[in-house]
Amino acid sequence: MLSTLSPPTLATPIRSLTDSSNLLKEGGKVLDDDPFERHLKDLREALERLGETPPRRFSRTIEVRSDWDRPSLPSFQGNAASSSHKVERLDYTKSSLEYASALQREYDEEDRRLEEERLALQYDAQEVFDCGICFDNLPMEDVAFIPECDHLACRDCLRQHILTTLHDHRFPIVCPLCTDGTKSSLPETLILDIGISEKDFLIWEELQLSAVSILMYCRQYVS
Repeated sequence: MLSTLSPPTLATPIRSLTDSSNLLKEGGKVLDDDPFERHLKDLREALERLGETPPRRFSRTIEVRSDWDRPSLPSFQGNAASSSHKVERLDYTKSSLEYASALQREYDEEDRRLEEERLALQYDAQEVFDCGICFDNLPMEDVAFIPECDHLACRDCLRQHILTTLHDHRFPIVCPLCTDGTKSSLPETLILDIGISEKDFLIWEELQLSAVSILMYCRQYVS
């Protein structure tokens, strides 16, 4: 069968292939001169160079700092810590209120006790007065009250005044504290309450009778 093919018939396809190859080479040169093709070529070469090295993993590194204020996120742990803190604050507030209440009760009890002691001392304490004769400050149990003029004097001073007046045989016995024109006289009840001797009381009765009667002496009586 090969013997039937003539040389011109085989030469024709070979020539066609040669011409096509020349056209491709010329086209390749044309493409190499194109700026876009050159850019693509540079990109391919860059990709090949990158392919020789291990691929880099681009990741964003986040630095975690302990001093940052973390936002309050809804989490079980955060809610538990917050609840525990609230419970501690409630316990502290409760204990503080109990302590304040105990102090207030102690203060009230002390104040009540001091008030009772003050009232007891005020009840037991004796009132005092100033004697108009000796000007001493004396308890009321030593007072002698003159009813007609409302003057106050101590019993010792008024007793001394009564005895001095009786021994001078002057009657009536007037109040030593009255300085105006009208002087009040001491009643018998006050003289008896002051306390004088029986001899001095007889003198007082004699002076009292002499004020309302005429004394007559016996000429035969020799004292």
